[in-house]
Amino acid sequence: MRNRKCQLFVLLLLFLAQCTNKHNYAEEIPDPMKQGGYVSNPDHIISEDAAAQLNELLGRLDQAGKAQIAVVLLNSIQGQIIEDVSHNIFTTWKPGKKDINNGLVVLLVKDQHKIRFETGYGLEGDLPDVICFRIQQAVMLPYFKRNDYDAGLIKGMEAVAQVLSNPEGSVSFADNGDVTVDTVVQEETPAAVAAGDSTTEVADAGQGFVGDASPYAVADSTGATAAEPAPDYMLPGQEGIPRPGLGSFIFYAFYLVFSGITFGVLRGTKHKGDLYRTTWLARCFIFFVPGIVAGVLSYALNIPYSIWYLVGLCYGAWLLYLSYRYMLVNAREKKLEMADRHQRYESLNIAHKNLLYTAFVFPLPFLAYYRWHEARMKKLRYQPYDCETCSQPMTLLTKGKKKPFLNKIQAAEEKVGSVIYDVWHCKHCNTHKTIGYDSIYTKVTTCPKCNNKTFEATHTQTVRRATQSSSGEGIQFYECRYCNFVKKEPFVIPRISSSSSSSSSGSSSSSSSSSWGGGSSGGGGSTSSW
Repeated sequence: MRNRKCQLFVLLLLFLAQCTNKHNYAEEIPDPMKQGGYVSNPDHIISEDAAAQLNELLGRLDQAGKAQIAVVLLNSIQGQIIEDVSHNIFTTWKPGKKDINNGLVVLLVKDQHKIRFETGYGLEGDLPDVICFRIQQAVMLPYFKRNDYDAGLIKGMEAVAQVLSNPEGSVSFADNGDVTVDTVVQEETPAAVAAGDSTTEVADAGQGFVGDASPYAVADSTGATAAEPAPDYMLPGQEGIPRPGLGSFIFYAFYLVFSGITFGVLRGTKHKGDLYRTTWLARCFIFFVPGIVAGVLSYALNIPYSIWYLVGLCYGAWLLYLSYRYMLVNAREKKLEMADRHQRYESLNIAHKNLLYTAFVFPLPFLAYYRWHEARMKKLRYQPYDCETCSQPMTLLTKGKKKPFLNKIQAAEEKVGSVIYDVWHCKHCNTHKTIGYDSIYTKVTTCPKCNNKTFEATHTQTVRRATQSSSGEGIQFYECRYCNFVKKEPFVIPRISSSSSSSSSGSSSSSSSSSWGGGSSGGGGSTSSW
């Protein structure tokens, strides 16, 4: 009996020893800092190009003193808890400067489908747990769910860099994962006197605000009013009339850039049945007419200038152009009323590509037009068809039920998202009708071998890595998802800039010369799974 108790006691001791003897992955993981980098990728989860981009980004953060970040990517940690492993890595490598503890460990474990951020004491204020969690959920996980670890890691670290570069800003996340950090800077004015309500007017020191005077009048020491200097965006003319100034020209330069971007968004890809294509005349109208009209009003007609005149002219120019554009599209669509519903839907879909962008930037009146257009498109696509055999209404099959009615080509095209197929089924005579709708946002193209819309870019391969003195070479692979035809296209990898190389070459002035900075973990952070 006593021997049995001894045996059980020994077994219990061995069990406890086994439980406490956890594998120290930090001793086996290659330390990237020994190679002048920040990313440890021993299982090749991300590509070499992605690792190089991450090293460049993290090197800039380290050089700027924002944070020293270690990124570790592992296939498996053999069932251990990711929080324990990340803490083990942190305490072993000690990323972050010792005096401010601005270290961060990012650990991805592929078989557990988990990503872990562990922050140092000094980062807990600028990068709190809730921000870590939101970056993981909104930015990184959507890519990880598609097995796109390159984009997920790069986008996530860019979001971290943006937050750390604006620690006082408010962070917002868009539906597509973009991160916005807004900063509000308020400068104190020399003097401010209330004008009888909540509005505060600014006057020079020793001068009082006169409520009955003009908006640009102040009282001098004798009580007489004098003209206040015009705002920065106005310059007085010879007759004392406000004229456009430097601020107006800067605003107009931003307007030109915005207009160029908007034209690019609305342009889309050319199709044979386009109802509208942007002409050079439309571009000239948008780019030049607001500026010409503002100049005529100010210099030819001597109308006192205000920046709001220019803003209204720019907005009005876009309203006129977009109204003409969509009126012309709908007028041309009227000629297709006798055509097939499918043809009308495809033509309208191409002509209204990115209409949501228009409705967002110009909500008056295009938000209402967007809702009306969406209702029209739903009616064209989902209104039941009449069976060609028995003239009875057909039923639209769901995604799971329509698969047996698709041939191999159609199934391959729908799988890559280049064409979405609707299958209508007649319950009375057991016939079906298959209609394909081309996706206007896909990057999948037509295969040069089988002519099916199943040809897409798959991956890249680095042939020769870029250096500071010479560019590199790579190969872009394209593959047809139907006939497996493969095409290779070489491309040039740009040379590494001197700034990025200095952050990873072991400069004596950098904190990332050959070792981590000696920081301590604060135990904070966040873990997300997908």
